[in-house]
Amino acid sequence: MDALTEQATHRSLSRIEQLDHEIIELLLRRREMARELPAPSGPRATDPGFAEAVRAITGRYREHLGGGGELVARAVLVLCHPGQRP
Repeated sequence: MDALTEQATHRSLSRIEQLDHEIIELLLRRREMARELPAPSGPRATDPGFAEAVRAITGRYREHLGGGGELVARAVLVLCHPGQRP
């Protein structure tokens, strides 16, 4: 790979990484907004509505991202595990 190609690749990867961080920050903001909603009446793991919401969100990300498995996984982690940060 020549120097110009390497520089272009590095810039592209840096931009992608920056976008990943921006998306994660937006998801963190979304999670904070969701925390302001009333808590579910039971454990989320047994709440069919919550499980369906996670499936719907994951499906929506996959549909719009054409796969984006890692980003989908990060999004679900951010949304479903409030105490953790990827």
